[in-house]
Amino acid sequence: MKILLLWICLFQNDSTSKILPEIKIKGRSLETIEDHLQKSGTVSLLKRGVYAAEPFLNGMSSERSRITLDGMMIYSACTDKMDPVTSYMEVTNLQKVDIHSGNGPSTSGGMDLIRRKSQFAPSNLKTIILSGFETNNKHKSLGIQSSKSSEHFYIDGDITWRNAENYKAGNKREILYSQFSKINGGLNIGFQPAKHHAYEVSMIYDLAQNIGYPSLPMDVAKAEAFIGSFQFNKHHFHPVFLDWKTRIYHNRITHIMDDSQRPNVPIRMDMPGWSKTSGIYSSLNGVKKAHSFKGLVHFHTNYSLAEMTMKSPGEKDMFMYTWPGINTSEWSLSLDDKVYLQKHLYLNANLSLSVNQQKMMKDFEGLYIFFPEASSSQSRFLTNTTWGISYEGNPYHFQFSLSYKERAPSVSEAYGFYLFNSNDGYDYIGNPDLPKENSYSIELAQALSKPHYQLKWDNQFFHLNNYILGQVKENLSPMTLGAQGVKIYAPLDYALLYRSNASLGIPFLSEWYWDLKALFQYTYGKNYGTLPFTPPLSYSSSLSYAKNRWLMKAEMEGARSTHEIPSYSIFHTEILYKSKDWQIKLRGENLMDQYYTTFSDWNKLPRMGRNLIINVAWSF
Repeated sequence: MKILLLWICLFQNDSTSKILPEIKIKGRSLETIEDHLQKSGTVSLLKRGVYAAEPFLNGMSSERSRITLDGMMIYSACTDKMDPVTSYMEVTNLQKVDIHSGNGPSTSGGMDLIRRKSQFAPSNLKTIILSGFETNNKHKSLGIQSSKSSEHFYIDGDITWRNAENYKAGNKREILYSQFSKINGGLNIGFQPAKHHAYEVSMIYDLAQNIGYPSLPMDVAKAEAFIGSFQFNKHHFHPVFLDWKTRIYHNRITHIMDDSQRPNVPIRMDMPGWSKTSGIYSSLNGVKKAHSFKGLVHFHTNYSLAEMTMKSPGEKDMFMYTWPGINTSEWSLSLDDKVYLQKHLYLNANLSLSVNQQKMMKDFEGLYIFFPEASSSQSRFLTNTTWGISYEGNPYHFQFSLSYKERAPSVSEAYGFYLFNSNDGYDYIGNPDLPKENSYSIELAQALSKPHYQLKWDNQFFHLNNYILGQVKENLSPMTLGAQGVKIYAPLDYALLYRSNASLGIPFLSEWYWDLKALFQYTYGKNYGTLPFTPPLSYSSSLSYAKNRWLMKAEMEGARSTHEIPSYSIFHTEILYKSKDWQIKLRGENLMDQYYTTFSDWNKLPRMGRNLIINVAWSF
């Protein structure tokens, strides 16, 4: 499923795209959001533990993508990327994930997490109770979804609780500091005083505690988020302009990182971080002859602050800012157009213009030691555009697009101060004078659907200029004990990335289906070589049997070896029973209890060993 080609998500109700559909969140299972994302073939997950994996979109780190919730910007609060935006959501909140290339500054694309909500239609009270248990880490989960609607009102509520102990890698090796506990709740209230005229209030509260990160030297005592919004919506009010939506939103995140649970630490550290974001956007959808278009105006402002206090016995505590109070403000305007040339054939065009300003608000002299001429404020004008053509015929589908994208440096890349990277052993320092990063990309997707087989092949090529990467700075002393040295973020002249994803599906004997997938990626940075976290050739195969209310599946996945990790092949199996009111799923993962690690595991953290999972859902 490849996305930058597809233009999924120009319109939420658009169903014309068939090659690369959005990721639909199954409402009757407590699988995590990460479980759904990694099935897409476009998103890989960098893991520092079991909890809060960092999504890599199209093979690139999270700084290069833009993740939103119903179009709302959310900034993480952790300098070590221990709280990606996806960690503050739950499957009980969400309906689907739209993956797209436009609508904002990025160089790898974007993901929009779409909330689950009712429609204005008479409906009785509907409730789903979900539960789950995993044997490996005793992961217990319980969730409730409930909704009630009428022609003028609806209310949706959900709550999810999770608790897990340390997990065991292959061969029963316990991985210490991998536990977590979490509770998440969401509420949507809609009011329609007149037809085609509605208001909506939406809230999410998320609290995770005692989160262990076994591949890092620190854990998280608390990660807390409040996300709220108010929306006005008017539709079918004009022959051309069909839908007008305006949303005002605010979210705040608190992230408290410490090492209080780790033994034998010579210097204790507390590293709290805070992020507050407020914004407003207004979008207008319409149709005029052969054109389906959308315009979007968006403004948001964010304040990010992070501190570090080092405590040594018998010594005075040492305090410093790791994010010295950075205010980011951004105005953006985006225009999308689909031009239907003839049946099954259409052109896509997207243009996004943004003004991004970053300003250091704290009186902090640390960065000026390294950049004495740097300004405390930087403004950047950013352009993103994509042009493509799509053919959605039967049995052949084809999509081709060309894109140019720009992004501003992240808060850490521009203003981070002595951020320790335990994977390579260096302290990192930001660079306020970084130029904007830009990428040129070519994307091609093809699909052929026949009665006896379905074939898909997606290709992406990126040429990135001013590729921002930490580079060793000689003669600087690290602050972290045991660190190898200091890296300062600087631009490479260019970097290259090629990604190819192929799949073959073969139905046979009415109830059987065989699926094969393979992923290949190549990266190169000038005067650097292979970029970090480049995956090796990976593959998977599954055999499914479905009849009446039953589904049975056997799966295998693996990857070739690299100079850092050995090859592996692991096996899974699954049985699903589904009726009108009940769903029961039994799943076994890593059945052979293999000890293995992947390219995207921080510090070669081993993945979970044999794990038996049961999920039960009851709706009434």
